[in-house]
Order: sequence, then structure tokens, then C-alpha cells
Amino acid sequence: MVEGLYRSFEEQIKAHQMIHTNEKVVIGVSGGADSVCLLLLLHMYGKTNPCSLHAVHVNHMIRGKEADEDQAFVEKLCKELSVPCTVKAVDVPSLAKERHESLEEAGRKARYDCLLEIAKEEGAVIAVAHHKNDNAETVLLNLARGSGIRGLSGMKAVSEMDGVRIIRPLLEISREEIEAFLNEQEISFCTDATNLDDGYARNAVRLNVLPDLLKINKKAVEHITESAAQLSEIEEYLEAETEKAFREAAEIQGAAQADANSNCEIAAGRLVLKITTMEKLPDAILNRVVHKALAAAAGSAKDISSSHISDVLSLMRLQSGRRICLPYGLTATRQYDEILIQKEKEEDAAQSYVTLSKEELDSEQIFTLPEAKTISFHVIEVDDSNRAELIQKNLYTKAFDYDTIKGTINVGEKVPGDRIFLRGGMKTVKKYFMDEKIPAEERKKILLLRDEESVMWIIGFRISEPHKITAQTKRALIVNVTDGGKHELRH
Repeated sequence: MVEGLYRSFEEQIKAHQMIHTNEKVVIGVSGGADSVCLLLLLHMYGKTNPCSLHAVHVNHMIRGKEADEDQAFVEKLCKELSVPCTVKAVDVPSLAKERHESLEEAGRKARYDCLLEIAKEEGAVIAVAHHKNDNAETVLLNLARGSGIRGLSGMKAVSEMDGVRIIRPLLEISREEIEAFLNEQEISFCTDATNLDDGYARNAVRLNVLPDLLKINKKAVEHITESAAQLSEIEEYLEAETEKAFREAAEIQGAAQADANSNCEIAAGRLVLKITTMEKLPDAILNRVVHKALAAAAGSAKDISSSHISDVLSLMRLQSGRRICLPYGLTATRQYDEILIQKEKEEDAAQSYVTLSKEELDSEQIFTLPEAKTISFHVIEVDDSNRAELIQKNLYTKAFDYDTIKGTINVGEKVPGDRIFLRGGMKTVKKYFMDEKIPAEERKKILLLRDEESVMWIIGFRISEPHKITAQTKRALIVNVTDGGKHELRH
């Protein structure tokens, strides 16, 4: 029994290249049968394969005296094996209350936090004692919770968390084999009473669901884990196809742009999905591309459900401007032939950069605008010698009939209700932006020149009809926007 179990254990390590020569291994040891078996097998492995071990025990401060006894047991066992042991005491009940989590979830996070802390300090890999039954339980739990293929693929022999490798050398070994090994070696282990409480979701599967499935088929655990392995292969293929499609359909903008396409777990500034590209994708890949996009924008894939993906996809059938709210403060907005996904920000009050009375325009005025631009104002006399030149179209230099200006003038960001008089009649600036198909993010950068009645100029675009130079114009207000005062701006 011992030899066969160890051979299976060693083959798993070699097959997945879990432990490199002279590598340090941090082992999570609770004192239960699984972790004790893992510690003993790694100790045996270290005798013929150069590596160093470091056990970590986390006291969750839940079971009082029993927890203290488990801690003492682990410390004694590690001393007998000459394996360094670090004990961490974490008040899991308080953490669970503070974070509004279950004891089960808070405890899991506490264990990994402690393991990661020590592994990073020592440059080590982390070994945990998940076995075949644990894997089957995980698949059943994920199935019950509505997981996709990724969740039904079960645990991986080697994974990564926060830049640290996590290895699971017992994944091909059953709980029955583990307990038989310990009994044959006459090695004791601790039993956590909370593992017998089926109020915990995993315990309910372990104590009730899986035993009933084993009554139907005694090889249920093997069959579940074999199916998970097949689904894992399918998942790897689909992920590769998703990655290719994501690179074609998505563009991440902002600080995260350089790494976004290779890692979906980064918080991006803005992410744009190209609808024309998405329409060509099969549904199986399309759904995954949207999931990957949401995870990239959020910095996490947790809590992103199929309903959120459906909501984003619904925007492909809706008109431009439609917006939906998503987890992590994200919004998705249909923007003509694109879907913009970004973190929702509180709208700042519209900024005003220039306010001038007509009297102040008697002398030339120059002001600084955002992005190192400047704006200048001066008034000139108009006659037949310069009238035609003033009417000429120039995007960033405009002439306005001075006598049509009502009250003070203002240069600033768009505010609700801004309107401009065009040849076809009065139109809100918002409607003008929509008709011209100007993306929402670009609109925020466009400044307006106003008088007290209406918008005179959507800077870089249109001026209002009543303010244009005509045959009757006697004086003109010349407004010029330049880039840093050096070059006149043009499209």
C-alpha cells in the first residue's frame, strides 16, 4: 500500500513538474488526515529529491481547546520529522463578521493569506492537500451553483495565486487511500468536528450527496474526476480560441493596455468591444469574450454571471447611447458600432474656463485651456475688404457677428440644456453629438463658446447661424484656439 501510494504521488509530481530541484515547499498542514499524509509523503520525497520543506499551521480560533490541541499535534509531528513549522493564529469569526462572509470562506482566505505570505518571503511553492474526493466535491458544488465549463473542470494539479505556484500532489489519490495509508503506518491524525456539520455547503456534499452517488455507482468519484479532466481539455481549447477572438474584438485603453491581452485579471481604464467583429463569433466564443472583457475591466472574474454577459450582448441589438450597470461599478454603453465598458465615475461639475463681458473684448484677451491649449479673442472692423475672408471655413478660428452676442460670453464644458441654432433650426448639443456620431468619451473633451442665450460655437465643429458674418456685419469677434500657443489646431 505504502509503495503504491508513494509511486502514484511521485508520478504526479514528475508529470506536472510540481517541484523543481532545490525548491522550497511551503505545506499547509491542518493536522487532518489529508494534510498529514501530504506532509509525510513530501518528507519521503525529499529524501531522494533535493528540496526543503516548511509546514504552516493556521489556528482559526473557532474550536477553542480542540484547535489548540490540533496545533500542538502539528508542531509535535513536524518536530519529529525535523520540518520547520510556523503557526499562525487568525481570528476567523471576527474576519467573517467584518467581511460579511461565511466562516468557511473567511477560513479559506485566511489559510491562503498565511501560506502566500510565507511562500513569498521564502520564494517557495505552496503544497495543499486536495485529493480526488475533494475534486469530485468541487465539481458537484460548481454544478449546483451554476458554473460553466471552467468550474466543471475541477481543480488543477498546478495553479497560481498572486504570483505563487500552488501544487496539489494528492489529486489522483482518494480519501480512502489516504486513510488506509495512515492506518497501515499507524500514524494518527486530527478530526475537525466542524467537518461533520452539514450546515457547510462542502460538508453537505461530502456527507450526503457523494455517499448517495457512490451507492448508485461505486466508481462515482473516479467518473466525476475523469469527466472533469476531459472538460479541462475542452476548456483549454476554448480558452485558446477565446484569447484569439479577444485580441481581435477588444481594445483596452489606459494604464493596463500593455498587459491586458495576456491577462484578464487586470483593472483596465476603458475597454472597447467591436460589434462588427463580435457578430462573426460563434456563441460559445462570444460569451467567453464578453466574460473576459468584464473580468479585464473589473480586475476580477468573481461575481460575473451569465446574466451580466447576456445584458452586455443585448446592447448589440439596441440603439447607440443605451447603457447598463454591471458589478464592480462597471457600465457598458452602446456607442455606435462599439460597446464601451468602463468603471463608472461620478460626474464632475462642468468646468468653465473663460467668462468675459463685451466691454472686456475691446482689448485682445488670451486664456489657457485644458491640454495646453490657448484661446484668444479680439474684435475687428468688418468691410468688403475682409468680409469674404472672415466667412471662410476654418475649424479652429471663427469670426462671429459681434452685435449679435447677448451679454457675457463663456467657454466651458457642456451642461444639460445647451442648445445651438443651426440651419435646420434649434438643436440641443447632445442631439448634435448623437447625429454626428461623436463617441461619448470624445464629447467630454469638446468645449463650447456661449453667450447668455445659446451656444455660439461647438469648438472644432459648428457655429450658430445667428452669429455668422453677413453682409450687414459691422464688427467681428475673432476667436482662435491654438495648441500650446504655437500651432493652430486643425482636423
